[in-house]
Amino acid sequence: MSNRERGYFEGAIHHVWQKGNNNEYIFKDPKVKQFFIKQLKEYKKKFNYNLFAYVIMDNHYHLLIQTFNNNIGEVMFHINNVTSKFIRDYLGYTGHIFKGRYNSKLVETDEYFLWLIRYIHRNPIRAGICSNVSSYKWSSHFFYVKGYSNFVNVTFPLSLLNSNKSKSIELYLNLMNINGNEKTLDDDFKFISKNFSFFKPENVHEDIKFEIPRRPSLQEILDSFKLPDEDIILLKSGSRRRNLTPIKLELIKKAINEKYTLTEIASFLNVSQTAISNILYRSSNK
Repeated sequence: MSNRERGYFEGAIHHVWQKGNNNEYIFKDPKVKQFFIKQLKEYKKKFNYNLFAYVIMDNHYHLLIQTFNNNIGEVMFHINNVTSKFIRDYLGYTGHIFKGRYNSKLVETDEYFLWLIRYIHRNPIRAGICSNVSSYKWSSHFFYVKGYSNFVNVTFPLSLLNSNKSKSIELYLNLMNINGNEKTLDDDFKFISKNFSFFKPENVHEDIKFEIPRRPSLQEILDSFKLPDEDIILLKSGSRRRNLTPIKLELIKKAINEKYTLTEIASFLNVSQTAISNILYRSSNK
């Protein structure tokens, strides 16, 4: 099996989840939750990953994470290892702390990526702990409400919703608060895909107010830059010339604002979706 098939490639985005051994409430103590969050911050410095979302429940956690130079297995080994040691020392546990190896699933579409943020942040609601996402403090929801990227990168996910920060936060809150069909995860994903889609304007739910103008084609967006023919050819052929990067960035932003997916943009520019994500990420850190 190739590294790409296992999700071990630069820029891969993973949904990671891990339960306590025998479903024990290993995170019930707030100090354990605080320690785990601290490790997410500290190991980001070491591994330079993107953390897009997290929630820590009493007996498990969920992460939405993008890795670059280090594969997800190496990252999770360190985080789980140091957390296990802390729990043993602090709570006096013996034996295995976690239930086997962590679980992970590769995230390959924008739609699934956005839905996962909803799924992760709504975990406490499904567990009956609270009735509102904002009532649970042990998740990354707070960073999205403030539009604030610290060790959690909210810039990229919010940019998928709208290029205007205030509007993107408004849309994010709608996505979090709308009651879906959460009997099964597949049902909720289908419900959100159908009724709350940022990529299919004709299917927008009537209760959610979007401003959806007729969008120009990607070619029309590119033509609006009035570039020389040579530059247009280079841009559409996947050229990595540095002088074209600022133009690529503006094109990507305009395309996202017109509700184009990263997959569509990547195909138009003849590059990978990861390359598009990296351009956005680097620009957000300048």
